[in-house]
Amino acid sequence: MEIGITPFGAFLVENGKIVKYTAFDDPESVMDAVEKGEIPEHGLGDYPVKRPEEVFSSFEHLAEITGFAATPQELSEKLCEIQLKRVRKQISGKSKADRLLIQVSSAISDLDRVINSLSERLREWYTLHYPEFAATTKDPEKIVNSVRKFGRRENFPDFTGSMGEEFTEADEKAVRDFAEKIHELETLRSELEKYLDSLASKVIPNLKAVAGTSLASKLLAAAGSLEKLSKMPSSVIQLLGAEKSLFRHLKKGTKPPKHGIIYLHPDVSGAPKDLRGRVARLLSSKIAIAARADRYTGENISEKLMEEYRKKLGEILENK
Repeated sequence: MEIGITPFGAFLVENGKIVKYTAFDDPESVMDAVEKGEIPEHGLGDYPVKRPEEVFSSFEHLAEITGFAATPQELSEKLCEIQLKRVRKQISGKSKADRLLIQVSSAISDLDRVINSLSERLREWYTLHYPEFAATTKDPEKIVNSVRKFGRRENFPDFTGSMGEEFTEADEKAVRDFAEKIHELETLRSELEKYLDSLASKVIPNLKAVAGTSLASKLLAAAGSLEKLSKMPSSVIQLLGAEKSLFRHLKKGTKPPKHGIIYLHPDVSGAPKDLRGRVARLLSSKIAIAARADRYTGENISEKLMEEYRKKLGEILENK
């Protein structure tokens, strides 16, 4: 014997005949479970579960048996209605999730501005005490960690003398506390970046594969939502973030922009200057396809997209 699962019921079948069946109260949940590869609870015993088409030749009779639908037309209408509900729910979930992506991405951008500003303030502050170190250290993170660790200049392993001002214990505590707060912000930023990457993998897997997490999130923010991005032609996506340059071109006749924030993608910024426009067009076309797949089908086509993208990118760079 074997079991066939349909949205409206499970049927125990032996030699082509229905031995026993169970009607499902929630066909929508059944369809969700089957799509995830799960077997709905059916109460018909531990028999092999097969695809409906492998067990039954017609659904209409089964729907009638369970009381789900009396006619083929009613069956078709009910199944369409259920499927529409599922699609609406999936799209609604994506809409909420893409707003999360935009907020987290914007929060990271805000943190970047704050951290850069505070790090520069720390550099200027510590220059008063140990100008020789602060003036020659280019990495802001190194300054933050060094001030946190050593505080006074005398505590630096390679300290030999300085023309800076002396720090009192209160001065040292204040500057170290300030550096510690910057470090906490850097840690928070790192945690948000990991969260953003995890969220992007679930919500926009295709867009993430093509553009990368950071750029994909910035594109969503610039467009306003995944829905809006998915409806944009590739030519508009290519110029997202370059609106001011485009308006200058239209108003004053300046050179038209070739790209907007997609310039942040290494393939665009790293391309020869005379080829950046072509690379930007190629990238934006793939971004448009990825956004539509993420928004409407949920199908992960990133492998195919990237294979096509790399092939065409290679052709552009080889034929320069």
